[in-house]
Amino acid sequence: MGWEKRGQAGPYYYRSVRLPNGKVRKLYFGNGVVAYLEIKRIAEAKAALQAEKQAILKEQRRTAEAEQLVDELVELSSLLFEATMLSAGYWRGRDYGKWRKRRGFKE
Repeated sequence: MGWEKRGQAGPYYYRSVRLPNGKVRKLYFGNGVVAYLEIKRIAEAKAALQAEKQAILKEQRRTAEAEQLVDELVELSSLLFEATMLSAGYWRGRDYGKWRKRRGFKE
């Protein structure tokens, strides 16, 4: 993507795009107003994308502590559930599949 010089003539603006079939084609915008408008449009799109990325990072930083607390809650509740099931006489096989009641377990 960018300005290319072809032959003796001045620089022309081209932009490479990948087509759905996987081939790459260059779009020609010339060296006039259309080329500068395309450059401006691309710069604005990049700035918008960067702002969106920054907003996502800010939101991730804001929710990181809550996510960590939820992860801890899930881990502890799983441990509590497993302890409850074991004390009630249930067990799981080597593959950690279904919980099964032990035969002859007296409460």
